[in-house]
Parts: sequence; structure tokens; C-alpha cells
Amino acid sequence: MGDDAIFQPLSFDSETVSEIESLCVNCHENGTTKMLLTKIPFFQDVLIASFSCPHCNYENRSIDSAGKVEVMGRKHFLTVKKQEDLNRRVVRPAHSSIHLPDMDATFPCSEGSLTTVEGVINNIAENILALQPER
Repeated sequence: MGDDAIFQPLSFDSETVSEIESLCVNCHENGTTKMLLTKIPFFQDVLIASFSCPHCNYENRSIDSAGKVEVMGRKHFLTVKKQEDLNRRVVRPAHSSIHLPDMDATFPCSEGSLTTVEGVINNIAENILALQPER
């Protein structure tokens, strides 16, 4: 690709972050999307993307699978026993779900994210509170 290319090629061989100008879904001005194609050991190939708008300060981050979709899903189990367990990192692929057996509840995830156990719990709580008027 020449210097006038709109998109730089993404590659696992490079740790280069690609930046492109893109439209903000909040204010419809131009913001910046940064993308990195990388491998997470013992997990899968992922595309990490981050958008920020300097006009309205809207931000959005996502982590999406960049590899093949497994025929069968994977289950990972974690029992939180102490405060430090809340700091464990969690990679939530798009269209996955979190099941909390003590609450007998399952929470779907439409977008992929990279967070902590505490972040997952906070996100679930925020979503429940945001949807309360509908209940």
C-alpha cells in the first residue's frame, strides 16, 4: 500500500497501533479510532479498538475476536474468595455470557471487553439500574 492509503494493514507480526479518523456516533464530528491486532496467550487472536472524540469527549473501547469462531464454546470458572480476586482480569468475547450461580442469573454480553471481575460486576449492576424504569 502507498502512503496515500486510508487504512494501514493490520498484522500479528507488528505491535503497531493503527489510527484512523472516524465519525463519532454521539456528536457526528470526527474522532480517532486506534486499533491493535494481537494475540492473548491461552485465549485467542483479538482486535483491540479504542475510539475517542475530542469534541464531546465520547469514548468507546472494544475487544473482538480476530480468529476463527470455536465450534464449541469454552467455560471458565472463578470463585471469588478474597478482595484481591476482584482484580483478576477478564476477557469477555462478544456474544458471551457471565453466569453467577449464587444469584441464579446469567448476563449476556453483546460487545467484547477487557476488564476485571469487579468491572464485570459493576457493569452488570449499571445495566440492571439503567433498565429499572422498563421493569
